[in-house]
Amino acid sequence: MATRQEEVAIPRMIDFSIAGSFAHTTLKVRMPLLLDKAIASVEKQLAVLQQLQEPGWEGVGDVALALRDLHTEMQNGEAMTLMRNDEVDSKVWNDVLEEYSASDRCWWKLSWLLSECYMYRRIWDEVQGCPLLKGLDVFEASKVASFNSSTESISAVCLFLEQQMAENLSAEVMFKLMLQFSLWGNKSDLSLMADFDGSQSLGHLQVGTADEAAQQQHLVLCDHSDDIWARVSKFSPSDTLAIVLDNAGFELVTDLCLCYWLLTTNQVSTIVLHGKRIPWFVSDTRRQDLDWTVSQMAASPSKSVAVVGKALQMFLDDGKLTYFEHPFWTYPHAFCDMQRVSPELYETLSECSLIIFKGDLNYRKLVGDRMWPHTTPFNVSLRGFEPTSFCALRTLKSDSVVGLEDGVARAAEAEDKEWRVNGTRAVVQLFSKPATCN
Repeated sequence: MATRQEEVAIPRMIDFSIAGSFAHTTLKVRMPLLLDKAIASVEKQLAVLQQLQEPGWEGVGDVALALRDLHTEMQNGEAMTLMRNDEVDSKVWNDVLEEYSASDRCWWKLSWLLSECYMYRRIWDEVQGCPLLKGLDVFEASKVASFNSSTESISAVCLFLEQQMAENLSAEVMFKLMLQFSLWGNKSDLSLMADFDGSQSLGHLQVGTADEAAQQQHLVLCDHSDDIWARVSKFSPSDTLAIVLDNAGFELVTDLCLCYWLLTTNQVSTIVLHGKRIPWFVSDTRRQDLDWTVSQMAASPSKSVAVVGKALQMFLDDGKLTYFEHPFWTYPHAFCDMQRVSPELYETLSECSLIIFKGDLNYRKLVGDRMWPHTTPFNVSLRGFEPTSFCALRTLKSDSVVGLEDGVARAAEAEDKEWRVNGTRAVVQLFSKPATCN
């Protein structure tokens, strides 16, 4: 098996060239439905402001029209327009778009990763151009509904955490269980549930007990949990753990429960949470989502949930748990471009002892959203991205996956033709940066 980048041909990025592919169906069906949700959110604001005759309310209607135009552009393969508003990332985005000729910078012609990221950044551009909507999270209601539809699972995880800590379960066993909860929490991804309206429970997607985690273990196609624990168990007080977050809602709660256990047991002294600057892929975590979630947990009628929530607030207050955001996390770039595009972020990450990358989009960006052979070594697919040692916790919801032993993909395919995209399989993969390079 080849282990060096120069021995492996770099495959193409996933695009829309294959009709019926997951990417093709995403742009044809799922993305327009999600854009409809954004439009509905703006129109709800419009109805309220118009009734109040708020000065400038007409501009809100213009935003709704602009998003409807975006809807048409997507479906008809029209040109992607540049960002108009002066945001901190506008130049980077426009530079990327201007790398393509006017005839090539069109929907259906560019990569899936760039196109999907562009939709969410374009929504933000339209919203930010209206003074009455500035800062609006058009997906906030969906995130709140996701949390409220997960209360039983949230209570189960926190109760398990309370009971097992009282019984002094071994640190290694406990860490691996909390890692599993965090891993499977990634199944609750609203960008893949375009029809979610908050009326249904999400419990069927969630793992909240040790028995449920055990039942899922055979679906983890690559599991480096032992190696991750070997690294975390040797942390000193000066070591920092970073977690690059994915979804708010239940997944964020499982991530926070992992943080709670690590900090309460002094396995780790400092944890930095990396989140998104703008509303992203419907349910990705922003600072507002973190603060809201912790406050909801602290005020929960469930004693176990409240204990965790209040402790998390104390950790945030005293700096043991901190939040960090950077525009790069909402760029369309693969992570192999980070050192060139955002060297200051790369340097910040290099100061961490370990990074946990959560979720599908982070994984897609780690491997460049390319159709690597499934047996391609994880480190090869990273194409030089190695700020420090890191791991990826991801349930599979898109086609890219690497680092599998020979035969694993074939077996999964025989059991389930949709195994790469339906969130039923997962990977826990570690990249260990050689000590001589640290």
